[in-house]
Amino acid sequence: MNDMYGSSSDSKLGDDANKEKIQEELQQLTALSELQAQVVEFTDICWDKCMGTPGSKLDSKTQTCMQNCVERFLDVTMFVTNRFAQIVEKNQSMR
Repeated sequence: MNDMYGSSSDSKLGDDANKEKIQEELQQLTALSELQAQVVEFTDICWDKCMGTPGSKLDSKTQTCMQNCVERFLDVTMFVTNRFAQIVEKNQSMR
């Protein structure tokens, strides 16, 4: 069935589906980009904190430091994210 502009309603449905698919892909790419930015951030922080003089391999002390640093960074990130979500949820329920 054609609308007043000569396009069919079926093609509009297809366009809407394509727009949704593109939006979903864009959201996934945005999330991936944010994740990569976080990896770079904690790599920089932990590298500066844990690395002494670079050698041919990481010693166990440096490996442990890097692992602990990344785990703490992730713990704090999750804590802040969850806390922020709680605040947003609380504010929305107050409306």
